[in-house]
Amino acid sequence: MKQCNKCGDRKPLSEFYKHAGCKDGYRGECRTCRAAQRKNFYKHNKDKCRERMLKQNYGLSLEKYDLLWEQQKGVCAICGKPEIKERTPGVVFHLSVDHVHDTGKIRGLLCCKCNRFIGLAGEDIAILSNAIGYLKKTGG
Repeated sequence: MKQCNKCGDRKPLSEFYKHAGCKDGYRGECRTCRAAQRKNFYKHNKDKCRERMLKQNYGLSLEKYDLLWEQQKGVCAICGKPEIKERTPGVVFHLSVDHVHDTGKIRGLLCCKCNRFIGLAGEDIAILSNAIGYLKKTGG
């Protein structure tokens, strides 16, 4: 058992995240309080978090993302439609950064559907061509 330093409740250790830097090996706040803390931080720092993620994952600044978005007129590079998938009700996802996984080269911005479509095909041109041929042949 451990007492949360945020809510003050005593909870089993399974309710705390492990953390090597703490004396007992567990964070001081329980999972519930930690989640609330992170949600509050994200709510007040959305742009910082997004910019950090873009930089870490793709080496892309928020300005360069916005430039790509403007060049594509805010629509997916494949289907030509804006993103419609919602993160939460009323909050639409940003277009996904499409990149070559081997080299990291950025190809463009895609909606969630097209990004998954390319990924599920393994970025394999032959599979994608076969899919087009199949749809043509079967009246898709």
